[in-house]
Amino acid sequence: MVENILDGDEVYNFLLKCVERSEIFKWNEWRDEEGFKANIDFSRRNFSNIFLEKANLSDINFTGANLSHSNLSETKMFQTVLNGANISYATLTKTQISSSEAINTSFRNSRLNQTKFFGSNLESSDFSQAEMISVDLQNTNLSKANFYKSNLFKAKLQNSRVIQTNFNSAKLDAINMRGAEISNSTFAHSSLKGSILSNTLIKDTDFFEAHLHDIDITESSYTYPQLASLV
Repeated sequence: MVENILDGDEVYNFLLKCVERSEIFKWNEWRDEEGFKANIDFSRRNFSNIFLEKANLSDINFTGANLSHSNLSETKMFQTVLNGANISYATLTKTQISSSEAINTSFRNSRLNQTKFFGSNLESSDFSQAEMISVDLQNTNLSKANFYKSNLFKAKLQNSRVIQTNFNSAKLDAINMRGAEISNSTFAHSSLKGSILSNTLIKDTDFFEAHLHDIDITESSYTYPQLASLV
């Protein structure tokens, strides 16, 4: 059991020491036994190029922090604040970022395969050119988010809010957007082959030169003529 760990610099240095010694389990033990009580603020801290795989990072404030090029695979980030953080070029395979807030956050060029963002607010965040195979974006706010040239093959976006969102040139084959609200967004030059858009509200959205072969839009409301021709 780790004792006498306080907020601020001491907590930050303790985590870095656990990483340096490959003893992230000690950090997790402290979080489970005592650290869950602490109000941990890592805002604007530097965690670039750091190995945090399987760390418990839930209920921590990472506002404006630098997590670029880091390994965050299988970390737990329940109710974590990541607003304005730089998480570009990072690896977040099977990471859990559920019920969290990541507004205006950069995930550019990161690997997010099988990561769960369920119920998170991702407004205005940048996922451009990210690899997001089988990512879980159900019940998320994706308003004004950027997914330019990202790979969301088999992603789950059911009941998500997609307002002014950019999916241009993205790979969206076999995604599930059932029940989503899609408005003023763009899917130009993207591929949605075999995707599910049933029971979806689609309004004022651009599908210019998108690949729409074998998509399911049953029980959906839409205004784009190209979608009407598929029924």
